[in-house]
Amino acid sequence: MHFLVFSDSHGHPENINGVLKKAGRCDGIIFLGDGLRDLLYCDADASLIYSVRGNCDVFSMGTYDEPDQRLLELGGKKIFITHGHRYGVKSSLDSLIYAAAERDADAVLFGHTHEPVERRVTPDDIPCLSKPLYLFNPGAVSGYDPSFGCMDITLRGEMIFSHGKLQK
Repeated sequence: MHFLVFSDSHGHPENINGVLKKAGRCDGIIFLGDGLRDLLYCDADASLIYSVRGNCDVFSMGTYDEPDQRLLELGGKKIFITHGHRYGVKSSLDSLIYAAAERDADAVLFGHTHEPVERRVTPDDIPCLSKPLYLFNPGAVSGYDPSFGCMDITLRGEMIFSHGKLQK
């Protein structure tokens, strides 16, 4: 399964559309907040979009019903998605890791910082974990150096994360 991961589009749906055009087929889109209304202007099947609300989305009409976090089950994996602002991710990832551990997640995807992150932590690193946990932030699909992420789940259940840049 192949998913495109976006966050922080901040009024730039053309950047999401640029990635969709370049990437071709995917099994779904995961949007991590701050630009939910941009999804209305994207060339993607709405039924393939999993999204959460970010801190800037609270001011957008029509986004109040969107949750600010979700636990998805995709390809046999538990994926915890959130924008990250409620977990203080700009200063530490500890609260986010604990929240993911409480949900027995295999991966946690977050935005908010506009900085790409790809990390794997284990119970040896963080004792509250019962299994390894992937931490992934696609960066921001807006701004001067727009970035996005890809999450692949293989038939053997392996999770592979990568980052990409939108060439303008």
